[in-house]
Amino acid sequence: MYLRTIAKSGLAVVLVILVASCSKQVPQQKLSGGGDLVAPMVKVQSVRVQPFTTHIKVSGELQSVTDVTVSSQFSGRVEAVRFGEGDAVAQGQVLVTLDSRMARAQLEGAKSAYWAAKSAFERQQALLGKKMVPSQNLEAIQAQMQGAKAQYDAARLALENAVVKSPLSGVAVQKFAEVGEVVNFGSPLVEIVDISQFKLVVGVSQSDSFLIRPGSTCQVFFPALNKRIFAHIRKIGVKVDSQSKLFPVEIRIPNVGGSLRAGLFAEISIQTGTTPRAVVIPGDAIQDEEAGKTVVIVQKGKSRIRSVILGGQDGNKVEIRSGLSGGDQLIVEGQSSVFDGQAVHISR
Repeated sequence: MYLRTIAKSGLAVVLVILVASCSKQVPQQKLSGGGDLVAPMVKVQSVRVQPFTTHIKVSGELQSVTDVTVSSQFSGRVEAVRFGEGDAVAQGQVLVTLDSRMARAQLEGAKSAYWAAKSAFERQQALLGKKMVPSQNLEAIQAQMQGAKAQYDAARLALENAVVKSPLSGVAVQKFAEVGEVVNFGSPLVEIVDISQFKLVVGVSQSDSFLIRPGSTCQVFFPALNKRIFAHIRKIGVKVDSQSKLFPVEIRIPNVGGSLRAGLFAEISIQTGTTPRAVVIPGDAIQDEEAGKTVVIVQKGKSRIRSVILGGQDGNKVEIRSGLSGGDQLIVEGQSSVFDGQAVHISR
């Protein structure tokens, strides 16, 4: 009797262990009240074959293409400043005038000396033609005339430099001189920036530098303006930056509408390639396993795990080079809670 009791107790323990073991073999399914397995709910998406374009994502700040500091080519007192900071200026517009009274006097003196030397030369030429003077006299007077002409030209140029004009059209962003101030030759007067176009200089990796070329299309987004424009790569550097180890890429941005300013932050998407017919899925559907990347599809009401080989990526869109076909029913929600061959319900 005692042995029978022990045998029955041992059998009961074995049955409990077997039931627990069987429960662990179906980890993601639950038993209903009647004992049937309940299939998990998943959301699927039909895999599409479509054109796919890959991009490089970078960012940078707008820089001016032409930024000029106009310096004085004349020494004197500032008589007038004909612009204000932030004013638009045109090429050839007068910006600053300097006291030119001394320069005018010097010009008149140089002019008189030149005309006197020129007249003397012409008289000697006439006398030489009549063989009334030696040729050496003419050569000496000609040298004097040429020297006087050089001084006259220099005086005339100095007077012209007393009136400072803008070398380009743009915006006067900074003023360095005030009326009454004495400036010397080389003193800065004004900084002018051409705002008709700007540039972005960004860095790309060594591998990405071989995927793009001058003329490649870029999409540029300015968050501060909520503005998106299209541009093109102007040039790609041939030397890697010693610190960042990136290749510099320059993009020119025309300032259409005049809303752009130097220093604006920009997000840039550079097109690297296009595949006419590509299998494209959401990146969220891809799982990382020890053996590699996998996805889960539904076939005949059951989940099937597929190993995939990835191609390019654009945001959350990923190209699948191998492992999926157009029309496959891809699980995009709930894929992490199912195993291979498990019955599933598709949510509608």
